[in-house]
Amino acid sequence: MALEKLAEKYNLKRPEVKTVEGKIDGYYVNITDDNVVKKYYLTFNVSGIADKKEFEKFLKELEDKNSSIWNVKYKKNYIIVEVSQKRSGFNHFKELKEIIEKIITFFKEKNYKSGCGYCGFEDAENIEIAKIVDERVHICENCFNKEKRRLDERREEMLNTKENIFLGILGALAGSVIGGLTNYFMVFSLVGLLTIILSQVLYSILAKKTSWFGVIFPIITSMICAFGGYYLKHSDGTLIINDQVYVGTGFILIIGIVIGIFMKKLSKGDFLVIEKLYKN
Repeated sequence: MALEKLAEKYNLKRPEVKTVEGKIDGYYVNITDDNVVKKYYLTFNVSGIADKKEFEKFLKELEDKNSSIWNVKYKKNYIIVEVSQKRSGFNHFKELKEIIEKIITFFKEKNYKSGCGYCGFEDAENIEIAKIVDERVHICENCFNKEKRRLDERREEMLNTKENIFLGILGALAGSVIGGLTNYFMVFSLVGLLTIILSQVLYSILAKKTSWFGVIFPIITSMICAFGGYYLKHSDGTLIINDQVYVGTGFILIIGIVIGIFMKKLSKGDFLVIEKLYKN
């Protein structure tokens, strides 16, 4: 609803269901609604900044004086303002409009320019909105092609990286043992969660790549070490299987599979996406 109203007010286009984009008073702007993390991402292309300290001071004050603003990032020749939906009250449109107006007004007062989000040139060829990894930014044809080559090379490098299973096993075992030892001061549900996270993450970091073996092995070692630690803690005969044990076991299986598959995709460079939102 908020995006629809913003699109209508500022005459913005809609390249995606959850994104509106265009120019507001000559400045390239795009707004994305991310329902998963409950945030709005407002991206403004800005260049021609003579006094960087003054600009950074404005961004800091913008973040500090607006409770709905979660974070402000300044990159290359664009800024990203993260707005919390939970902190925006009932009228998201009003909150977003006020933030947009405040930023655009400051830009105009300082006579800032707006061109390609990467090189900053206003007269750059074919400035269009593109998705680059997890961001959306207006970018020129030349910068788009350069960034595409860079990401393609990085993805190829990641695909050609060999999995170091030996180091991965050591990492998974280390994470599992550390997690298992926490039985002495944590309930088993948290032990299971901590153990599988440590095991999966350490495997991926040390192995540098995650295969299906790297998904399954940490789950097995986490099970063994978590239950081993639980057994040692209760070796005096107080061993019982309660709800905490069932929850911890569920964490190891479910979280292990989710994190493992995520790490597998991450190690293949599947996240290194670059594409224009308007398909020619």
